Amino acid sequence: SAGSRPSLGQEDYPGKPIRLVVGFPPGTATDLVARQIAEAIKRNAGWVIYVDNKPGQGGSIGARELVRSDPDGYTLLVTANGPLITNPNLYGNVEYDTLKDFTPIGQIAILPYVMVVNASKPYNSVQDVVAAAKKDPGKLNFSSTGVGTTSHLIGAMFSKSTGVTATHIPYKGSAESMTGLMEGSIDYNFDTSVATTPLVQGGQ
Repeated sequence: SAGSRPSLGQEDYPGKPIRLVVGFPPGTATDLVARQIAEAIKRNAGWVIYVDNKPGQGGSIGARELVRSDPDGYTLLVTANGPLITNPNLYGNVEYDTLKDFTPIGQIAILPYVMVVNASKPYNSVQDVVAAAKKDPGKLNFSSTGVGTTSHLIGAMFSKSTGVTATHIPYKGSAESMTGLMEGSIDYNFDTSVATTPLVQGGQ
């Protein structure tokens, strides 16, 4: 009829692969959760979805990658709290504004952090670690998943609250940090239950 306009067909979503950006290396808790989500979506909805790891600066490189991508719904970020809450207060160059540059979709996991030690070490409790560290100040060390990450900050808070002096050894992600712990060069570690539970259950 006169005055009618042609209608534009809207493409069904998704019309192309969906990228899940993770600002941490493979094997970290955030990466494992993202991969579980991707696999479940592939299985249940048949969508093509993949994890793209962009590690660095405690997760901020991944967050920055999302901010720089087209806001078309095909690039999503799976992140821990650190990149959005902690890092803007630690680093002056994250190049994003958490409140303005992101649209939150929802919380997908709660991952408690736990202290773990190598089973061959003579520590059977937190009190044992504290006593050993106070006996020889500076002799013990702890690993983290990187400078400024939550595991690093928890380790620093632990030292401050207990009066322990220990050396921080930063690694690039959970897998490397746990390797140092399992090799015996690290005395203790704070990491998520996702990263630590399999090793604890294995008696390691």
